[in-house]
Amino acid sequence: MASTITLIPKGDRETAARILDEFAEETGLTGTETEDGGRVFDVEGTEHEIPFVQTLDEIDPTWTEHLEFSDPA
Repeated sequence: MASTITLIPKGDRETAARILDEFAEETGLTGTETEDGGRVFDVEGTEHEIPFVQTLDEIDPTWTEHLEFSDPA
């Protein structure tokens, strides 16, 4: 299982940033910003149990218009 998840913006960057901020607050994860305005979140141990997609859906049902998961390196 991957030790990070990366969310990258597409579409409106302001909305993407808002969703990322709320995601970090809701999950308690600290994201490292990428050059393209995305964020890499470290997920170790019990953090793998966080329902990432469900959390994003609850924050903003249109999140897929503004963010996408990056393929793992």
